[in-house]
Amino acid sequence: PRTILMGDLNATPDSAEMIMLNEAGLNDVGGIIGPDPGYTFYSADLYQRIDYFWTSPDVVPALFEVQQTTASDHLPLATTVTLP
Repeated sequence: PRTILMGDLNATPDSAEMIMLNEAGLNDVGGIIGPDPGYTFYSADLYQRIDYFWTSPDVVPALFEVQQTTASDHLPLATTVTLP
């Protein structure tokens, strides 16, 4: 219960790894409430989403943002969640 997995997972949303997390019952917060397409890499010329917040169903996301900056090669993510 109350699982949060986040970070640079180096996989696109349609990859086998991300499908496995979805099939395990986790929710892709960026895919559910984030901006579309939510690209996070490469910050100077965005072309793919490889950074994620995954949560168990008992963690309710309320806000999700992809921050715009070139301070890193990835864009930072921010989320607000409600715990039971």
